[in-house]
Amino acid sequence: MSPAVHSLFSSEIRDECFSRFRVKTARPVANWHAFTFDAETLAGSCILKVTHSSHRTSDQLEAEVDWVLFLVSKGVRVPAFTPP
Repeated sequence: MSPAVHSLFSSEIRDECFSRFRVKTARPVANWHAFTFDAETLAGSCILKVTHSSHRTSDQLEAEVDWVLFLVSKGVRVPAFTPP
């Protein structure tokens, strides 16, 4: 991720992401292509990935969502988005 994108990922944006996914605690595990966290939510442990719009196209994000939905269909637990 470029330094410009890193500077955009403020603590306020991070906290908003954590709030939407009901993250209680999180530990960063990567920040190369996305901000990835080992997180604990109300539903249990998960990996939370936050990607900036400059890094992925809509089609790429849709493909990632399709992949996550496939994993869910196989019993893998993922955090659920809660609209504000």
